Amino acid sequence: MNSEFLPCYDLDKIRVVTEVTGTLVNETRLRIGSGRGSATFRDASDNPILTRRGRPYIPGSSLKGSLRSWLESNIEVIFEEKKYQYLVDLSEKDPKSCKKENDEMHFCIPCIIFGHKDLSGRMNIMDAEVEGNFELESYTGVSINRFFGGQQSGNLYNLDYVSPGANFRFKTIIFNVNLEKEDEEWRERVREGVLFLIRSLTQGIFVGGRKSTGAGLVKLTNLEVRAFTQGSWKEVKISW
Repeated sequence: MNSEFLPCYDLDKIRVVTEVTGTLVNETRLRIGSGRGSATFRDASDNPILTRRGRPYIPGSSLKGSLRSWLESNIEVIFEEKKYQYLVDLSEKDPKSCKKENDEMHFCIPCIIFGHKDLSGRMNIMDAEVEGNFELESYTGVSINRFFGGQQSGNLYNLDYVSPGANFRFKTIIFNVNLEKEDEEWRERVREGVLFLIRSLTQGIFVGGRKSTGAGLVKLTNLEVRAFTQGSWKEVKISW
């Protein structure tokens, strides 16, 4: 079956553009590192914070990766029907984000939202730059010898974090997903997937490094949604 006849390949014509904005607040210390190789003699830390013009930010790629992973992990909880629980098998030579199997369409909802080899993403997430005042803190840790359960000699390390309470400007632009209502079933499932992600952001998700030690819990506040359709912008009220 040619991809031009598959329903999820529809981004050649834009029906609606949705903009979601708000403020991401880190509830716990946030670790978005720039990598060991980026440290200079001016840095007190072995792994400095990722900054732009001296101010920390959360890359859109980090947010996208966290959200996509969260959606894939919950796909069977969100959707009861098998055809919407489909996830692309990366071992396939020619994977399809939506495909016909045994006379029934199967849709990889994370692929349709975030894109795949055969399909552009609908949800474009911008870098979240810090707004207003923020504080950095340094943490000194030591590696633990897993055989003896004690300190590993000579393995001290320093990490920088953004202290809790910083505000990051959040923005995502979503194509061809009407967050109020969709008429076709597969589009409605995509809408439900996007709403699940927005709701998850308002409840809190983990991003960045050191998540297993509690770092990186961020929550979306001051949520605003608007849509551009039929030549004008309008405010959108969404409900879970």
